[in-house]
Amino acid sequence: MRKLLWGSLLLVLLAGCIRPLPDPTPTPDGSIPINIDIPTVDLSGPTATPAIVANTPVPTTDGTLPSTIFQADLPVMQSFLETNFAKSISPGTFSVWKALQVGSDLVVGIAYKNPSGLSCLGVVMANRQVSGALNPFNGEASCATDPNQKVVAGSWFLLTWGTNQPLSATVGEVFSPSQAVTSASVTYPDGAVLPTSDMVNNRFIYVRSGNLTASSVQFSTAIGVEAQSAIIP
Repeated sequence: MRKLLWGSLLLVLLAGCIRPLPDPTPTPDGSIPINIDIPTVDLSGPTATPAIVANTPVPTTDGTLPSTIFQADLPVMQSFLETNFAKSISPGTFSVWKALQVGSDLVVGIAYKNPSGLSCLGVVMANRQVSGALNPFNGEASCATDPNQKVVAGSWFLLTWGTNQPLSATVGEVFSPSQAVTSASVTYPDGAVLPTSDMVNNRFIYVRSGNLTASSVQFSTAIGVEAQSAIIP
């Protein structure tokens, strides 16, 4: 009798815990919506950490402006010139002496010695990747052909990375001038003669919009006397 009573009581308790599921509410078109909760999984993986560029600055602008070029950039630019433009660069001679910001790009003045020990001057055009690494995409250089040569100069047609804006970059250096050189001017085939006093150790770099490369350069003293000049082939 006691077992029967406990059995009846257990059935009552179980009946109180069981609730019938409500009928799904039909949608207007008569279909029954089915909702299944699926956990969202992030498949993107961890966010990449930007690479750290060696941040030892190279004094490219004679101390007047913060440098935009770092020690880690030098072998990148040297390798770019050697690989893409077949430049022969003596080990340990590659250097940067100026950097100009042109939009989001850099026009960098570079110098080195070739295997004959002659001085070379040129440009590398580059920009920065998201990681901070330098991305060189254009450049050129001219070398002296005689150890007694007084001037080395070159002028090249360039295009910006994002907008394909045409530019010409001209560089020049005068060696051991008899008088201090304080300025230079660049002559173009259209007759324009454009001066610059932005000299760095008897070197200059001049960037002009358009696709006209320079035909000659002239170096002048503080009183405007021409010290040296050179025709650009």
